Amino acid sequence: MDYFEYTSPENAGIDSGEVTGFINDIENMGICFHSFILLRHGKIFAEGYEKHFSKDYKHRLYSISKTYTSAAIGCLIGEGKLSLDDKVYKFFPDKCPDNLHPYVKDTTIRHLLMMATPFDETTYSPEDSDWVYTFFNTKPSHRPGSVFNYDTSGTLVLCAVVERITGMDFTKYLYEKVLKYIGYDEAPECVREPAGVQWGGSGVFATSRELAAFALLFMNSGRNKDGIQLIPENYVNEAIKPQICNLENNECSPFRGQGYGYKIWSTSRGFAFLGMGNQLAICFPKEDILLVCTSDDQGNGYAREYIFDFVQKHIVDTCREGKCESGAPLLLDGMLHLAMPVCTPVTPDFKANGFTYKMLENKYGFDNITFDISETEGTMTYYRFGKKKVLNFGINCFKDGYFPEDDYSGMTINTPEGQYKCAAAGVWAEKDKLILRIYVIDKYFGNTTMNVSFKDGGLDFKMRSTAEWFLKEYRGYLSSENTL
Repeated sequence: MDYFEYTSPENAGIDSGEVTGFINDIENMGICFHSFILLRHGKIFAEGYEKHFSKDYKHRLYSISKTYTSAAIGCLIGEGKLSLDDKVYKFFPDKCPDNLHPYVKDTTIRHLLMMATPFDETTYSPEDSDWVYTFFNTKPSHRPGSVFNYDTSGTLVLCAVVERITGMDFTKYLYEKVLKYIGYDEAPECVREPAGVQWGGSGVFATSRELAAFALLFMNSGRNKDGIQLIPENYVNEAIKPQICNLENNECSPFRGQGYGYKIWSTSRGFAFLGMGNQLAICFPKEDILLVCTSDDQGNGYAREYIFDFVQKHIVDTCREGKCESGAPLLLDGMLHLAMPVCTPVTPDFKANGFTYKMLENKYGFDNITFDISETEGTMTYYRFGKKKVLNFGINCFKDGYFPEDDYSGMTINTPEGQYKCAAAGVWAEKDKLILRIYVIDKYFGNTTMNVSFKDGGLDFKMRSTAEWFLKEYRGYLSSENTL
C-alpha cells in the first residue's frame, strides 16, 4: 500500500527523541505492540513493527471492525437507501417471530450504531447457528435508545442489513464505495458467523497502514487525500461526536465515560477506534495527530490508558508547528518486542528434567505432563483427554511454533482450520518455578501465562489466559501426584 506521503518527525514538529521515548515507555511497561504508526497532517513521521509483523501483515482488528460497519451504513444513508430511523426488524421478516417484542420492534439503525440496543448482553453465543436470528428472538431487558450497553450483536445485524440492501458482503460494498479510493488493493477479509454473515463486530483484517488511511477519513470529514467525499460529511461529523452517555460506573478515563458516537469512542482529546487487545486508532483533531497501533494486551487492564498517556506526554503535548515537508520517517522496527514475563531470571535448581507427572483429576482433561528443558529451550509434552500435545518454548526468548489445539475456529466460527501459530517463552522466576508466556499469533490473537512450580516431587500449575472464545482449557489450576 503506497497511499501515504512521508516526513521526518522534526518536519512534523516532533522531536525524534520523543518518539523513541514513547516506544521506550511502551516497552518498559510490558505493553505488547505489534506495530505502530504516527502521522501528522496526514503524513507518516514514525513507524515500527515487531518481527512477526510487517507493513503488509493483515492484522485482525477486533472491535475496530465496528467502525468499518458504521462507514458502510453511512454510505447507504448517503445513497438514500437507508435512514437512521429505519426500524431494523423490517429488513428481516424471515427472522422475526409473530409475537416480536415491542422493544425489539422499536429498535432503529441509530440505536444499533450508538450501542443502545434493548438487550443487557450480546444475544448470540459461539454455539448458535444463526446469530442474526438470536437478535429478534431474545427477550429484551429495556427500551432501545435508553441506555448505553456494549452489545456486539447490534453491529452484526447492521452488517446483515448492508448485505440485504446491496446483495454483497459489507466489506465488498465498503471497498467499492470507499476503501479502493484510500489505497486498499482488495476488500478486507472478515471472519463469518456460523450462518455466513460477516462478523463486522470483530472480524475485519487490515494492515496498519490501511487502518491509518481509514482513520484519516474520519479526521478529514469523510474525504480522502485527494479531497474526494467518500463518506457523507454530515454522517462522519455526527459519528465522531458523542451520541449517548457511556458513563456506567465510577470508572472514568480518557476512553471511558466521554461518550460514544456511531461505533466510535469519544475521548478527552478527540475520538478513537478501539479494538480488543489494543487495536487502536487514536485521533487528536486539534493537533492533527493520529496514532495507529496493533497489539495483544489482552489481560492487561491498564495498557490502554498507558498508551494514551504516553502518546500525549511524548507526542501531542510536545508538538509544535513544523514544516511537514517531505522526508524520511523514523523507523523503529527493532524496538518492538513481544512482552516477556515480568520477573528477574534466575538459575534453576531443577532436577526433574524428563520426569513424567501424573496429574490429579481435573476438568481440563490434563493427564501426564513431561518437561524437557535445556539452557536455551524447552518442550512440554502432555496429554489432554488422551490426545498428545507438544508445546515448544525458548528460555528467556520466544520460540515460534504452533499452539497444540486443532479444534479452534477459522474464518467461520465453529469451523476449525487447524492449529494456530504461536510464540512461546519460559523464564525461571525462582529456582524451581518456571513462568511460561504463550502468544497466539494467527487469525485470532490470545495469550496465556502458566506459572509452573516444581516443588516437593510434584508439579503444580496456575494458568491464566485471555482470548475471545478460545484458550478456555488453559485457565485454572492443576496439581500432580508425586513423579511416576
